[in-house]
Amino acid sequence: MKYRSKAFTLIELLVVVAIIGILSAIGVVSYNSYTSFSKKEAAKAQHKMIVNIVQTELLKCSMGQKLILKKMTSGIVVDQPDLCPSISTGIITYDALMVFSDHFKVLNFRNTYFPQWNAVAVCSVSRDTVSHNHGDGGGSCIDSRENYEIIVGTNIAKYETLIVKIKIN
Repeated sequence: MKYRSKAFTLIELLVVVAIIGILSAIGVVSYNSYTSFSKKEAAKAQHKMIVNIVQTELLKCSMGQKLILKKMTSGIVVDQPDLCPSISTGIITYDALMVFSDHFKVLNFRNTYFPQWNAVAVCSVSRDTVSHNHGDGGGSCIDSRENYEIIVGTNIAKYETLIVKIKIN
């Protein structure tokens, strides 16, 4: 009587390991491209939200309402003074920009690439350069170069930026 083993041969096991290795290599490459694409799209969406919030809040001044934004003081969310009187002069000060930056911190806007960092800061936006996170993706800057204008710039990826200029009426 011939004895027949019910185990796998070494060759069969090596073929299975090779197939698993090939599939996992393809999966890692695909996963990296999916995550970088989704971070970029999330940064674009967040940029749109930041621009919409700034525009909406600034409209309050032109409608004769108060512009009261939030900030965190000693772990407590408090209202900041009305921003309309300072913005209505047309000269956008660093302090006025900081009010918006603080408001986005209270809203917990986080950097899409580096979630441990805040998404919005007062920093320089010029031509096609946004100087937040040393040019890495996910950071947004609020800046003002001209009277009656606030600039929102976002690094959506390394060396890719979105910049919107918001006119104040």
